[in-house]
Amino acid sequence: MKDFFFFRIMITPFVVKIIYIIGVIGIFIAPFFTDAGMIGILLQILAGQVIWRIFCECIILAFSIHGELVRANKK
Repeated sequence: MKDFFFFRIMITPFVVKIIYIIGVIGIFIAPFFTDAGMIGILLQILAGQVIWRIFCECIILAFSIHGELVRANKK
């Protein structure tokens, strides 16, 4: 519990994974409410999924780097 309050344990990677799943569902559903044709809908879904995945991976990468630095510092 002490590590949690001193920010040695990060909860953000877990939260980002939950938000990623919600975003994937939203990106899949949202294009169907636009005036785009079938090809436009497919492009919105594909591009949206790729961009959303890259964005979430960048956030998780920052926390992975933090974890590795903490481990290296303990050695």
